[in-house]
Amino acid sequence: MRITFNIRTRNRLSRMARAIVLLGALMLPFISSNAYAQISGTISQWAVLDFANNSKFGGNEVGGTASDAVATLLAGTNRANIVPRETVERAYRDLQFSPPVTRQLDVLRMAQYLQVDTIFTGEVSQVRINNGGRGKSADVVLIIRGIDTYSGMALMGTAVVGQSSERPGDVSDEAVVNEALDYAAQQAVSRILMQQLGFATVIATPGKGLRLNKGSRDGMKRDMELVVTRGREQVAVIKITQTDNDISEAVVVRSIKGVAPGDKARPIFDKLDRIDLTP
Repeated sequence: MRITFNIRTRNRLSRMARAIVLLGALMLPFISSNAYAQISGTISQWAVLDFANNSKFGGNEVGGTASDAVATLLAGTNRANIVPRETVERAYRDLQFSPPVTRQLDVLRMAQYLQVDTIFTGEVSQVRINNGGRGKSADVVLIIRGIDTYSGMALMGTAVVGQSSERPGDVSDEAVVNEALDYAAQQAVSRILMQQLGFATVIATPGKGLRLNKGSRDGMKRDMELVVTRGREQVAVIKITQTDNDISEAVVVRSIKGVAPGDKARPIFDKLDRIDLTP
């Protein structure tokens, strides 16, 4: 059975309430998030836009449910200041955009208007309803990207599958899909937070190589790509060639202005797994 959502009856408060219930499970691995914020200096400013629904199930309400869950979970971790939902909706009106906003230029305009350094977009790419002997369940595929305002690159991202429990009786498709979206949001946020490695600083430019002040102990890995910025300008994309505990060596793979000591480098997570739900 296919459910048609009525956007006029959209109840964001109820969706946020469901997401808040998930915070208990999500917060345990990140219990020291306040200490993280103090160590990193200034807290980042993030915004979450309405996700697109590219599945054949429902309408824009499906993407809105997923984005609300992700925004609430991110806010509960204290890793960044999350722009309130009301402010995002005001930005839609002022810029005359109809959510979901998917064109990159429009996404970056939203980010600049909201004065955030990272803006999250996403999509519900697939939804599957399962009718089994024990009841009804749902599977969803959720894709999220955290886009850096200044470079326009996806510096965080993940693709996950969310599954609901099997529910007996006369349960609606909407109910099991919402449960699956909540579970997918929890997985996605956990992965996003693990990707938040912070900024590395270029400390030397010997020959044709670069040296960074972070190494394997800080999450740097060989072949990892990073975007290099100077202030609010992107200057290059580099790739890690060798890591030590506290130091990394890298080479420039794309130069815009040239890299200099003191520039900041941030890992790129734009290569996401492809997930297909089998029939």
